[in-house]
Amino acid sequence: MKKYKAGSVFSFKISNGMYLSGRIVLDVAKQCVNKKLIEPDSPLSIYNGALLVEVYKGITATPEFNPCDILIPGVFVDKDALNEGEWGFIDYENINPENIEFPESFIDSAEGIFFARGEVRLSISLERYELEKINIRPSMESSYALPDICLYYLDLKHLVDHEYAEQMNLASSDLRFSPHRSRIYSLLGENESESYYQMSTRYGNDISRFYK
Repeated sequence: MKKYKAGSVFSFKISNGMYLSGRIVLDVAKQCVNKKLIEPDSPLSIYNGALLVEVYKGITATPEFNPCDILIPGVFVDKDALNEGEWGFIDYENINPENIEFPESFIDSAEGIFFARGEVRLSISLERYELEKINIRPSMESSYALPDICLYYLDLKHLVDHEYAEQMNLASSDLRFSPHRSRIYSLLGENESESYYQMSTRYGNDISRFYK
């Protein structure tokens, strides 16, 4: 396995033989858990062993870094494709903690129902039947599914096996891709346009400590 770190840019092939690029922005085990920078009950501990990556929209004919608009602003994936050499590391770009974004989901526990975004964990007045209807739970996506997830959001679903195309939708694992997001933020009394950095800082979580 090639060495990597937060900021490492990788490329991967999509089904039409072209390439997309992405960047590792957080290794939860290496940067958070092993350094004991988060508590065991932190929402981030759910993703121990996962990588938070962002993926870019630009499609290229060869593996190259195309730092254009972001297609997926932060998704947790396993390390399988990385470990098997399916990702080629092609560049490095420093991480600005203020630009990192996390998936948003719900935690259903004995203490109640909570909205989770990175380290932010907020109690929310939501009935369990409503939670079941919204159906968004913390999820670590397969890194081997990442190419097809990207094709789905590039509006290239025809390049995905039709039997699985709709399963590439992140709406069941990330509130940001769900039509319920505005209502949830209204229930929370929060601003859905606020960046993760701004929100987490208000709640006393300094994400920059993961990068020191």
